[in-house]
This record gives sequence, structure tokens and C-alpha cells, in this order.
Amino acid sequence: MATDLQYLLDFLPSIKSSLTLFAVLIVFYIVRHDPFKHILHLVERRDNALSQAHKEFDSEHLSQTHRATQQEYIESETFKRNYGIEASPKFRSAIFDFYIKNQTDITWKQIRSAKSHLRTRDKSIHVYITTRDIINRWYISITASLMLAYSLLILGSVITQPEQYEAKQATILAALSIAILSMSIVFFRQNNSYHNAKYLKKLTHKHTTKDDQNSHERIA
Repeated sequence: MATDLQYLLDFLPSIKSSLTLFAVLIVFYIVRHDPFKHILHLVERRDNALSQAHKEFDSEHLSQTHRATQQEYIESETFKRNYGIEASPKFRSAIFDFYIKNQTDITWKQIRSAKSHLRTRDKSIHVYITTRDIINRWYISITASLMLAYSLLILGSVITQPEQYEAKQATILAALSIAILSMSIVFFRQNNSYHNAKYLKKLTHKHTTKDDQNSHERIA
């Protein structure tokens, strides 16, 4: 462990130089291109487009085809702004029905997180978790766990053996361990989509079983 930490200490100056250069390039890009201005411009354009769509929709001279197109745009954009999901009319209808059935058990945040796993079939929401999703889930969990363990080892060494390091080295290693720890948390959060999808899948199965039972009772 001491050898690994010494290697890190020897390697840190080059990392520091790279990070400094990267920070300078970011500042230069922000000053030169002002990305925040572009973001605000895009938001303003979308607001103007939605306002224009409302005006055109209220016009008496609008054709039925154009009116239907504008109505779909307004509904889609409003749904996206309210719930953070861009979806087709079929998906919007199905996800609303699903939410109404489970509104005491789920939030829109969970639905947004699991969006990539959701599909519509027979006007209902179905959750798909593939083998690849499961592999990715375990890969992320193992990688994040190793990063977490390594960061705690570094921090533990600095705390329990302070005499082995100079004040500057101890500070750098502590900062490095916190950085790795933060990265491990970010990695763990990548699994939120999988865990939320798994939870929603349980809810869909619960309602499917319930509907089957009600169907059998009606037949009996």
C-alpha cells in the first residue's frame, strides 16, 4: 500500500499540470463562446415556438391537418416541460394510465429515470430489462465498489499513519481519496435507471396478476 501511495505521489505533478491545462481551456472556451448565452437562446426559441403554435392553433384559417400537427406539438412540448419526458401520444396515454394506477407508489422522477426501459404494448406500459442491462449493472457496481474501497484505503492510511507523509503529501492524498470517493458515488448513481426499472417492473406484474384474477372472477 505504501508503494502504491508513493507511486501516486510521484505521478500527481503530471496530473496537476494536465488538470491546470484543462481548466485553462475550459475558461478560454467559456470566455470565447459564452455557452450560457446559447443555452438561453435555445430556451427562448422554444418558448417562442410554443407561443407561436398556440396562436396558429387558435387561428380560424388553419387547416385540419395543420391544426392536428400543432395540437400534437403543443401537447408533446407541454408534457415534456411538465414531466421531463419527450414521448409519442401513445406513450403519453399509457404512462398516464400507469401513473394513475400507481401514483401512491411511484414518482415522475422514477419514471424519468427508467424511461429507457419502458415500452408500450397493447396500450399498456411494459418494462424491459435485458441481459446487457444486468451485466452493465454489475459492472458498474463492482467498479464503483473497488473505487470506494481504494479511496477509503488511501484515506485510512493518511489518517492512521500520518508520520509517513509530509503535510503537503497528506493533504494531496486526502483530496485524491475524496475525489475518487465522489467518482464512485457518481458511478453508483448510474444504476438508478436499472433499479427504478426493476421496481416499475414489479408494479406492472402486480397489476397484471390483479387483472387476471379479476378476469377469472368475472368468468366464474
